Amino acid sequence: GEAARAVLANTDTLLFDCDGVLWRGEAAVSGAAAVLGKLAAAGKRLCYVTNNSGRTRAAYTEKLRRLGFPPAEPRHIFSSAFCAARYLRQALPPGAAAYVLGSAALAAELEAVGIPHLGPGPAALPGPAPADWVEAPLDPAVRAVLVGFDEHFSYAKLCQALRYLLRGGPDCLLVGTNRDHRLPLEGGAGIPGARGPGVQRVGPGLGGLRALFCGSSSLLTLRDRIPTSWQALSTTSPGTQPSLCL
Repeated sequence: GEAARAVLANTDTLLFDCDGVLWRGEAAVSGAAAVLGKLAAAGKRLCYVTNNSGRTRAAYTEKLRRLGFPPAEPRHIFSSAFCAARYLRQALPPGAAAYVLGSAALAAELEAVGIPHLGPGPAALPGPAPADWVEAPLDPAVRAVLVGFDEHFSYAKLCQALRYLLRGGPDCLLVGTNRDHRLPLEGGAGIPGARGPGVQRVGPGLGGLRALFCGSSSLLTLRDRIPTSWQALSTTSPGTQPSLCL
C-alpha cells in the first residue's frame, strides 16, 4: 500500500532475520525470495542478521543462493559469531587466545580476525576422578571463554571453561553469542540454545558471573563497545545512516 511505499522510499538498507523469517529449516518461507528479489531490483541494499553461531557467513550466502534469494556476499551477513569475534579482537590484548565452547564456524570467525583459539570439537575428561580433571593443562594465553552453540558440549569442556575463568578472574572474559534458551525447529520441535547448556552452566559456577552477549538481540549499547549486528554493520559500512535502515 501507500504506507509501505512511503517507508521504502526513505529506506536504502533493509536488515532481515533469517531462521524462521526467511526460511524454516531447508525451506524458504513462501514469497520471501520473490519479495527480496523485488527489493534488490529496486536498488535496496539487503543485509542479513542471525544469532545462529553454527554457520559461517559463507555458508549463509550459499543457503541464500540455494533457496532462491538474491545473491549475497559474506560482508552482507552479520552473525552473532562474527560480532563476538569483532568484540574479542578489540577487547583482548595482542596474542591472547579464546577457549571456545562452540562450533567450527565460531572458531573460523576467530581465525578470520587473528585470534588463536582452542576447544572446538569433542573432549574427554582426562581421568576417572575430579582430582584428575583439575590437573588438565591450561593454555596460559587464554583470556576469554566464548560460548555459542556446541554440538559437542560436555562436562569435560564445562570443567575447562570454568577453570580458565577461575584462573583469570576479572581478566578473563565470558562472552556469549546469543541469549537463546531454545532453538525452534520445524513442526514445533526444539533443541537447547547456546544460553541453555553453555552460558547458564558456566556463569553460576563463578557465583553468577554475567556474560557479555553479542548479536542481534544484545541489549548492550555502543557505549559498552559490544558489537551488536547493527554496530557491526555501521562500522563495516561507513556512512550507513540509521534513519535510512529498516
